[in-house]
Amino acid sequence: MTMFNQPNYYTQPPLPSSAPVRAGWWRLGLSWIVFLLPIPILSSVAGWALNLAALVVAIIVIVKGKVGSGIAQLALMLVVSPVVYVLSLLVYPIVMAILGHATTQPH
Repeated sequence: MTMFNQPNYYTQPPLPSSAPVRAGWWRLGLSWIVFLLPIPILSSVAGWALNLAALVVAIIVIVKGKVGSGIAQLALMLVVSPVVYVLSLLVYPIVMAILGHATTQPH
């Protein structure tokens, strides 16, 4: 074999795709928005389902080589998501009181 037929061992591996990173951030943001919807059971179930999907995507991101983004997604999912959920539980009665008060006032 000549020098030109040998494989090149000095090339860089291809960079990991950023699509899973974006998908994880979108799922996290969407789960936080869904948590804040004033729909009692549906918003909780859908929010936690999206959070679970964000967990899976964050693990995929870490395995694909974007460790910093994956750890950030995991940390925010574990810290911010419960805070947003509790905030939604606190905001829901206020929203319902405002909506109920607005519909019961005479015109």
